[in-house]
Order: sequence, then structure tokens, then C-alpha cells
Amino acid sequence: MAAPRASARSAAPAAGAGTPFDALRLPSPEVLMARARDPRQARLRTLLERLAGNPPQVLLLEGGDAVSRLAMGLWWTAWHQCTGPEPAPGPAPSAGSLPGLLPGLLQDRQHPPPQQRTAPAERPCLACASCRQVFTGVHHSLHLLDGASDLIRIDDVREVMQKLSEKPRQGQLRCILLNEAHNCKAETANTLLKSLEDPRPGNCFLLLAPQRERLLPTLVSRSFTLSLAWPDPHQPPSHFKEDTTLQQAVETWTARLDSLVADGRGWFGAALAKEALDKPTAQALVLELQRRLALALLGEPHGCLGRLDAESLQRLDTVLAEAHASLEYNVTPALVLDWVATRIYLAAKRPQAMATS
Repeated sequence: MAAPRASARSAAPAAGAGTPFDALRLPSPEVLMARARDPRQARLRTLLERLAGNPPQVLLLEGGDAVSRLAMGLWWTAWHQCTGPEPAPGPAPSAGSLPGLLPGLLQDRQHPPPQQRTAPAERPCLACASCRQVFTGVHHSLHLLDGASDLIRIDDVREVMQKLSEKPRQGQLRCILLNEAHNCKAETANTLLKSLEDPRPGNCFLLLAPQRERLLPTLVSRSFTLSLAWPDPHQPPSHFKEDTTLQQAVETWTARLDSLVADGRGWFGAALAKEALDKPTAQALVLELQRRLALALLGEPHGCLGRLDAESLQRLDTVLAEAHASLEYNVTPALVLDWVATRIYLAAKRPQAMATS
């Protein structure tokens, strides 16, 4: 039984520089900044700081989850653009002091002091205008191609390539960020690879992907690869803290999946109900199943996954990855989750079903 595929995709907006994140359907800047400050990524931030003095032409960030990868990619971009906190305005001169200031003002006009800002105690500061522009997707030295919303297309890559010969308008480094870089066609990856054969100083390609194995091997070989800390499976997902209604919906659907595997009931009737499973709920459910799979592989199975053998659990990782990709391509959520539920049900009854169905 093959994974459900998209027959058509909704048109995505152009993802060049200057496109705000709400148009790209990415997490809010506040969420991304919070992820960028995550203590679990402290080691990665240290490694990125060491690279900043001599940035590689291609940097690959793998591991973690999609939001954390994007957050750390933007953190790296902001590091090169950060100007530090804005200087605090000085006290306004009193009327009686104006005559005494005139000689100094005249001298300053003849020899104006250099414009400097206070060096940030922590870089990037995530507070200056440049940092805010990066985390809202409108910085001129950031070009974002979003593979989370749609396939990265060859025309998008070519459009960015035309700008690489220009000097970055702001900052010292132009970052071309390919979010979920594995979601691109082979011809797009080959076009990107050809552009890397002609290094251009002042530019850094930043590839974000779950695992390096999901990218073109020749592209990985040209990349400096760093890994994010993996999410702690013992901790509930952060988006549950932000949306308790979503958490309740996911708990309801995981209970229905447990019931399906136990006695064959409780799933399909509910899934067939009109608009019973919307896309955000389906995506959150897949993420929760991935978290429970990580626990099961650590020897701590929960619910229906406790009925699967070790080989079926390993294959379930691929099933859930395909389900996540199908949801990104706007396949009907109920269809995708029915497919996942069927695979888990069959694997619980016949251990080889995960490999053959």
C-alpha cells in the first residue's frame, strides 16, 4: 500500500528576500526567537560562533525538528547582520546650556564622530533592527526558499543565483536559506550544485533537513554539516503548551488509534466525519506518534506502539516521515492518517505487514 500523494498543490507565494514570514506560512518570529534561545542548542550555537569568522560556502543543519532547524538557521543569519542594541538617547540639553554647546556643535559638524553602536553582550542580540528584520524575513541579505510549504522549484533557485554577483546590501554575509531542503526536485538540486562550482565570496548557502541522507550525496559532500540536539521524547511538544485545544484533539485521536489496534474499532467512523481531521491536528498527531516512536525505540512503548516488534518500529519511522511530507503537499488529512493507522494496525496483527503492505 503506497503512501498517499498529492495530485495538485496550491500555489505558494514567491519566497525571495523581502517576503514576510506570514506570507510564507512559517512560525511567528516570537516562536522562532524562543527556539533560537533553547538551552538544548547551546553546543550548536558555540560551534556556529566558531565558524562565523570563516563561514563555509555551504552549511548543512540536520536533526532536531523543523521549527528548531529554521530558528537556528535564522540565528546564524542574524549573527552576521546583528548591529547590537540601539544606543539610548541622551538627555535633552536645557535652554540655559545651549550657548555653551554651540562651540562643540560647530566642531562636530566639521569633524563628525564615527557612527557606532554598542557592541552586543550576546550576539546576535535578537533585539536590534537587523535581527528583527532577519526573524521577520525582510532582511535584504536573507533569501529564503521554503520547502516546508511547497517543493523548492528550479526557477526559485535561478532567481536567487542572479543576485549572488551583487554585493550584499546590508551586513557582511548574504545567506541563502533552503528550509526543508530535501523537498526539492532532482533538477533543482543539480542546479544548486552547479552554482556551487563557482564560489562567490560573501554568500553562504544554508541547507536545513531532517537527515543528511535525504539530500543529494554530492550536495552533502560540499557542505559543512552540524547537528541540532534532538527533541527530548520525555517532554511534551512545545506547541501543546501554546494550544491546549490542539493537545486535547491529539490525545483523542491517539486514544482512537489505540482502540483500533486493540479491537479494530474507534478510528474509521470518526475519521470519515466531515472535517474531523484538519491539517494542523493531523500534523500534530504525526509529531506525537514520532515522539512516542522515539520512546518505544528507547524501550518505553506507549499505547498501540507497544504491540509492534522492533523491526516494525524501525519501519514506522519511514511511514511517519512520508505522512508528514504528504500533509505538507496538502493531501487530505483523513486520507493520510487512515493510511498510517492501517499500517500500524496490520503491523500489530502481522509483523511483516509494515514491510509488504
